[in-house]
Amino acid sequence: MMDVQTKGLFENEVLKLRDKYGFNEIVKKKNFSAPFLLIGQYANLISLVLLMAVLFSLFVAEYVDAGFILAVLIGNGIFGFLQEYRAEKTLEKLNTLVLPTARVLRDSQIKEIEAREIVPNDIVVLVEGDRIPADGVLITKVSLEVDESILTGESLPVIKKRQDTLFSGAYIVGGRGYMEVAKIGMDTKLGEIASALEKVQKPKVPLSENLSKLAKSITLIAGILSLSLIPIGILQGRELKELAIVAASLAVAIIPEGLPLVVTIALAVGAYRMVKRRTIVRKIASIETLGSTNVILTDKTGTITQNKMSVKTHWLLNEKNEDLLLRASILGNTASLAFKEDGGFDILGDKTDGALLLFAREKRKNFEEFKIAGEVVEEKPFDADTKTIEIVWKNNGQEYVFIRGAPEKILELIDDKEKEEINKKVNEYAKKALRVIGCGYKKKGDKKFHFLGLVGIYDPPRKEAREAIEKAREAGIKVVMITGDNPVTALSIAQETGLIEKGELVLTSDDIGKLSDEELSKKLSEVSVFARMLPHDKLRLVRLYKNAGYVVAVTGDGVNDALALSQSHIGIAMGATGTDVAKEASDIVITDDNLYTIIHAIEEGRGIFDNIVKVVIFLLSSNFAEFFIIVFGILLNLPIALSATQILWVNLVSDGFPALALATDANRPGLLRNKPRDITEQILSFSRLKTILKITIPFSVLLAVTYLFSLSVYSEEVARLVVFNVLVVGEMIIVFIVRGGIMPINKSLILSVIVSLILQIAINVSPLLRGIFI
Repeated sequence: MMDVQTKGLFENEVLKLRDKYGFNEIVKKKNFSAPFLLIGQYANLISLVLLMAVLFSLFVAEYVDAGFILAVLIGNGIFGFLQEYRAEKTLEKLNTLVLPTARVLRDSQIKEIEAREIVPNDIVVLVEGDRIPADGVLITKVSLEVDESILTGESLPVIKKRQDTLFSGAYIVGGRGYMEVAKIGMDTKLGEIASALEKVQKPKVPLSENLSKLAKSITLIAGILSLSLIPIGILQGRELKELAIVAASLAVAIIPEGLPLVVTIALAVGAYRMVKRRTIVRKIASIETLGSTNVILTDKTGTITQNKMSVKTHWLLNEKNEDLLLRASILGNTASLAFKEDGGFDILGDKTDGALLLFAREKRKNFEEFKIAGEVVEEKPFDADTKTIEIVWKNNGQEYVFIRGAPEKILELIDDKEKEEINKKVNEYAKKALRVIGCGYKKKGDKKFHFLGLVGIYDPPRKEAREAIEKAREAGIKVVMITGDNPVTALSIAQETGLIEKGELVLTSDDIGKLSDEELSKKLSEVSVFARMLPHDKLRLVRLYKNAGYVVAVTGDGVNDALALSQSHIGIAMGATGTDVAKEASDIVITDDNLYTIIHAIEEGRGIFDNIVKVVIFLLSSNFAEFFIIVFGILLNLPIALSATQILWVNLVSDGFPALALATDANRPGLLRNKPRDITEQILSFSRLKTILKITIPFSVLLAVTYLFSLSVYSEEVARLVVFNVLVVGEMIIVFIVRGGIMPINKSLILSVIVSLILQIAINVSPLLRGIFI
């Protein structure tokens, strides 16, 4: 690969070029406009009903009520605008946490930088899985396979040779090389396309949509019930003015005006909170699905293990061939070593390849000279099907073909007489949980390869892996390992981490290839480890688990994982080692590639949904109680128990602040001890409706008794104020009942309750406010 004799740009050159060309950025059209966002607050059925209430109040000359309802309508829109604007900005900030990076050659060293910092004439290092960060020209001899579907719509990769143009946004699906940057940012082909785009469709949040529909349904029901009570009022001899007020009050009472807004905020705040758990939410709709996950199909390397590869041992079939073994280890190697201040090295790129480079460096003091000797004539990138890489290398006029990869694949290419001894050594290494890499070679023209030896690479399990798997099991989540390693190595790691239980199976790609979909589906519950898997196997397993009724989360980091990530319920990309392709296909990104973090993310997802459910129960319990007390008064031919002004105040202020605090409440203890919820479960399920009625019915009875007693003792206005006070105080109690108590302390909730009560006291003692509310 080092067939380009260049030191790259120097920092002073980079600064000059950046001053001239700017940053490598695609200027995106804003996903939202503040004026349209503000107008959008009123483009709903709820606002229309409130506007009708204003008109009704004006019609019957209740100017104070009309003014207050109008003020609440305007204030609610502005408050909603401010909260959604803040939520949008929060999500924009989250997107900046997954900025793409690139490796460039500068000052004779390979450095990893943000892709936006690339300038023209930079030399970019490209390997399989990278997204090309700018337009440029391939300057190395080895051909690349490039997926340009983002630009052309053509699904098949194209072959790029030296001096061919590479386009920003395309993906490297095979090979590696160097690119000299020609154009950046809006000057690239992708930038030209972005400039031509006029519309950007924003994905909708299903949960928020469902709740909006719920609110609309309730609004329609309220309208129908309000109008149906008018004939009853006429029969009772009530005046049209009073009936108009009744209709307005009844409609306002049952409508949960703040529910969609509260849910939107809960999801946005939840997404931001998940960042603290090393989880970046790319698609906010995935939060509601996350809590329903009941199976995780996870890679082994980096997720269950530490991804800290090191060569623990090696074996040579012939001791004289050490140079050839080392040559096989470094040719076609996609990793780079970066010097650290402490004298060590950071591995940039594939960790397995990096371990082989370090192994070769330790074995050869003249490593740099050894590395650049000879010339790479041809390179076949890693083939996921054969699990090998082949390189044609020329030195002193002689051409050699080196092969590196899965030992069993290389054994198919050598003489039978050597296989028994090699297989014995492979099994010995695998039982020690070592990743076994085989190496072979032949001279150009030879029919058979000669086996060189084995390299045993150890990747220790994460210390927290066993605990994460136990927590997942306790939460009703099955963890399934899918790995390219051989079954013996995979089984050893599974046993060490407690992933596999007695009676569970380990199946290989060959095993599942012999089974029909129906046969394999029957075995899914018995399997915890799939070994020697090919990319299409992972996709097949995702589909089968989904068809079997599982809610599937899949981890992935490579180009070949993209389909599995996109077709799963929750695609989880690895932030530390994941390719740009995998991240683009994912729903969430785990920044530390840790299985334990995934379990934490699921817990957070459950917590967010749990808080939304509490808000729904709280708001509907309050609204139903308001509705019932008004209907109670009408049916008994009593004066209206609550005015539209009082109800709006309760729904948007007294209820509103506690509801917002409840939406961002801390997670309840023991969330992971519950089984995953059914993904098809409605937010207002029958069991939750029963809970609402258990709260609403006794509370409504209390309000009715209070109202009857107050009417017998006080005037109509004072009786209404007494019910108003009892309603507000009762709801401040209900919020803690719904929450499950005061502990653990939620400072925001307590503060919101105190503020609501202080405002209620102000209404009672201030003559001006009292005049408005009675």
